[in-house]
Amino acid sequence: MRYILQPLIRRCLPGVLLSVCAALASAQQPHNVLFIIVDDLRPTLGVYGDTQAHTPNIDALAAAGVRFNSAFANVPVCGASRASLLSGFRPTPSRFVSFDARLDRDLPHALSLPAHFRKRGYETRAYGKVFDVTADSAEAWSQPVWNPSSTWHSPVSGGGRHNHLQKAYLTPLAGELGPPFERLVVDDMAYPDGAVAAQVVADLTRLSRQPFFAAVGFRKPHLPFTAPARYWGMIDPDQLRLAQTYDRVEGLPPASLHFSPELRRQYEAVPDDHPLPVAYARTLIHGYHAAVAYVDAQIGRILDALEPLELDEQTIVVLVGDHGWNLGEHTLWTKHSLYDITLRVPLIIRVPQASAKTVEAVVDLLDVYPTLVDLTRGQPVGGLDGSSLASLFDSNADAQSADAFARGSGYSLSRWLDGDSIRTARYRYTLWRDSAGDVHDHMLFDLQRDPAEQHNIVSEPQYEKTVTRLRAELLSAAPQAPGREVVEAAKTFRTIR
Repeated sequence: MRYILQPLIRRCLPGVLLSVCAALASAQQPHNVLFIIVDDLRPTLGVYGDTQAHTPNIDALAAAGVRFNSAFANVPVCGASRASLLSGFRPTPSRFVSFDARLDRDLPHALSLPAHFRKRGYETRAYGKVFDVTADSAEAWSQPVWNPSSTWHSPVSGGGRHNHLQKAYLTPLAGELGPPFERLVVDDMAYPDGAVAAQVVADLTRLSRQPFFAAVGFRKPHLPFTAPARYWGMIDPDQLRLAQTYDRVEGLPPASLHFSPELRRQYEAVPDDHPLPVAYARTLIHGYHAAVAYVDAQIGRILDALEPLELDEQTIVVLVGDHGWNLGEHTLWTKHSLYDITLRVPLIIRVPQASAKTVEAVVDLLDVYPTLVDLTRGQPVGGLDGSSLASLFDSNADAQSADAFARGSGYSLSRWLDGDSIRTARYRYTLWRDSAGDVHDHMLFDLQRDPAEQHNIVSEPQYEKTVTRLRAELLSAAPQAPGREVVEAAKTFRTIR
């Protein structure tokens, strides 16, 4: 407040006009933004109904903010999803395709979300994994992206991707494979996310002197599931349950499945069994929950640091996952599929003085950019593919109007390689095309009746009109067919074992 209010007060007339001037300053104040993005975080959180999750800090944030129950990623892979979210443009078969997608290469003339805030005079800072490629869109930041330096580092790989911070926490040599989980009696600073949180807290005092957009990217719960032992101890493994569809693939298109190569090919000693043995699967699920609990603690450290600096009433806080994740659903692990569980993300936005509420309407990550522009009273950015959700933060908007809110035509579009998917309030319909644009497979789930996506009803006669309607909407919204290279890449990916 002081960096905007004081100059205005000095220019205002004394006496009765002082109160008018102060009110004007408050109305025009641009909020700070604390943007927290968590790698591979699905809604495995207490506030989203996961009774085994230990996430008190995220739960408290949601209790004071707007929680979106039906938020979805537009592509189920880290780099492409982040480039899409931070540009405000949806992925296509030729744009934002893979894990190492770069916004500054795929869409070089786009004004990224942090660049928008920097252009408006904000201090823009990035900590940890924000863009997947650390060097992506470097001009968006007021200072170089901050990453921790420690003995877990390996040489930086080509293109500036810090692979060592994603998968080599357990070995100092690039290219060596480590186990997919680790449970050590160490403190939080033993892993990079602890260092990231500490640096953000240390920088908040300086950042509080001017409007800021601070983006914080936590790498857990991305594989490997490495977290201090005390976080493993917060989760009761006997209470963990396998997915309803753990060993069920009947009636599902082969194009919708894969052999989880990110897990099987990048980490050592993973059993070849498909599906994985139950005891091993439970250990992985336990590790995922422990990693989520660890990240929740780091988020709590940052949120707790806002109040002593009087930033809690000046700062919009966003918490989001970059895509969903599979913990054995349909025999799948990691991401890289177009099931609802792989695309659904937590999205929580806390705005000072705004009412807390839960929104059931379908939204997606493309909506984050225009929403933050509106909430900070910026000039709208033309041409973005998302829709602003700012009206939902109006204290006069009741729960009924929030539930009735629908972005655009009320659906979310997602894609992965040769597949495209549309999510409405009730259905998820997905199709796969060849390079000529011909549909060679598809699936439909009625998520009101079948939230676990157990029954593909695409061929049932009573859903024929639904399939026809959703296919038409999907092809109209995503007309570009995948190129031959993408189709071949999809075939290869599905057969990697």
